[in-house]
Amino acid sequence: MAERKFDLRGWEHSNPSDPIASPTNILGMIWDRHCDTLSLNIPDLRELMEEVITKRNILAASHKVFDPLGITGPVLLLPKLWLQSLWKSQIRWNQEVDIKTSQDFLKWLKELECLKHIQVPMWLHCDGGFQHISLHFFCDTSKLAYSAVVFLRIDIGSTVHIQLVQSTTRIPCGFFHVEKRKQQLLDWNF
Repeated sequence: MAERKFDLRGWEHSNPSDPIASPTNILGMIWDRHCDTLSLNIPDLRELMEEVITKRNILAASHKVFDPLGITGPVLLLPKLWLQSLWKSQIRWNQEVDIKTSQDFLKWLKELECLKHIQVPMWLHCDGGFQHISLHFFCDTSKLAYSAVVFLRIDIGSTVHIQLVQSTTRIPCGFFHVEKRKQQLLDWNF
C-alpha cells in the first residue's frame, strides 16, 4: 500500500475473541466489531414530536435515516407515500398537515427507534464448505410502490443461511402501469 502512496490510518478489524471491541461508525452505519454486524445509526428525532407536523418535517425526518443497504425500505416507504399524498393535495412546505397524517407520522417516529436493534452480518458465509450457493432477486409492484430485493442463500450441510445483500423501494411519479414497472424492476441496476 505504501508503494502506491496509500496512507492507511485508523485501521480497524473485527475480532470475535475481543469482548470489549467497541462499535465503530462506518459509512453512516454502526459496525459492531465483536459480532461483525452492521446496524443503523438512527438519529434522535424526538424534537420533531414537539413541533407542528409539516411536509418539511416529514421530508427532513425521512432523510435523516441513512441506509445504503436498503434494509429500511418498508419503513421509509411510509413517509414517501405521505409526501406524495401531500404534494397531490397541494399543501405548502410549512403548512400543518391533516390530523391523520400527523398521527401516522408521530407513530412512525416512535417506532423508528426499533430499527436500532436490527443487525445485518457483514460476513456472507462464503468461506468454503458450502454445498450450494445461489443469489436470488425478487421484485414486486403495486399501484402505490414497487420494490426489489437481492439475497444470498447458502447451503452448508443441513443448515441454510439466508443473507440480505441489498434492497430498494420506489414510489411512482404520475401515471403508473404495473406491468411496465415490473419490466423496469427487472432492468434495475443496484
